[in-house]
Amino acid sequence: MIQELVSGVVRAPALDLGLAVRDVRLQRAPAFAAGEQPFRVASPVFIKHEVEKGKPADHLLPGHELADELLTATLRHKLRQAGLADAGAAVRFDPAFIASAKSKLFRYKQVQCRGSICPVLVSGSAEQIGFAWEVGVGHSTGIGCGALV
Repeated sequence: MIQELVSGVVRAPALDLGLAVRDVRLQRAPAFAAGEQPFRVASPVFIKHEVEKGKPADHLLPGHELADELLTATLRHKLRQAGLADAGAAVRFDPAFIASAKSKLFRYKQVQCRGSICPVLVSGSAEQIGFAWEVGVGHSTGIGCGALV
């Protein structure tokens, strides 16, 4: 599947706004140890909280009482979807950076979304931490949110 994706990008490198892909490089996941691993974020961490069905979701930022709980629930859900164990996996915003966290407004499919630029701490097995590094944390990782470095 990765080869197909890369081949498609190489065949049609043009993006919107006059941008074009010049190079594609696959990066292997680092070897993580079990425990807790700090990460910086390469893109906004987006957390949706649906308070009431049919109503617009709240977009949570670091410091919100539910933010870490929803980050963890989302990672565990993605682990289960991938057929991996979710026990012990957790994500939380790094408390040392919550006060200085920035928020970033972005638009996706005509919806204004607010994500946060704040380091996170991922804990669990080496496999779970590697999965978080490869997939990202929070919601909308498929469109590039929550990328970890």
